[in-house]
Amino acid sequence: MKNTHWSKPTRNIFKAIQQLRAAIAAGYRAKLIRARNEDCWHPIRNKKADTDFRNYEFQIGLTKSYQGIIDDPDMSDFEKHLSTNYITRYGTPEAVEHYYSTGELTADNDKGIGRSHLVHIQDYIDYLKDSRSGHQWVNHFSRQYNPANAYTGEVHWFDFYRYKHGSPYAVKKFRTKLWVVQLHP
Repeated sequence: MKNTHWSKPTRNIFKAIQQLRAAIAAGYRAKLIRARNEDCWHPIRNKKADTDFRNYEFQIGLTKSYQGIIDDPDMSDFEKHLSTNYITRYGTPEAVEHYYSTGELTADNDKGIGRSHLVHIQDYIDYLKDSRSGHQWVNHFSRQYNPANAYTGEVHWFDFYRYKHGSPYAVKKFRTKLWVVQLHP
């Protein structure tokens, strides 16, 4: 692999020349070459369009208002959807697979210990209504995850998620080679 860590590949020759000038001004021996995007150290990447909630996992829980999540510029629309419509539960691997394939919650999905998984909040509220010990939480979750609550600014504990299969970004493939600065020893 060529030493192309100085710059990102680009189609724009003028931007590439500017990057070359910056490398030379920094005291490096450098030249401008054409290379495939995937052969560069810092290739151009695109975010994968994966909208399957099963491919995400719990990252952190924070106190935030419903409207605060909707207005957050650092989150994608799908990440906002996950935080405002799903909750993290812990259960046995068999119960997780059962829920992911059928959408039916059991007591094993809500053990409080085991494998972390996402559960749609309406499924969880329905499960709590049917269980004997869950009635005190039904009103709380119904109020917290209600979109009409966005205007009140109430702060609640929400779960935030990350893509669990490595990076959510994939190297973009181009039909032609791109301009990139190559450094020499």
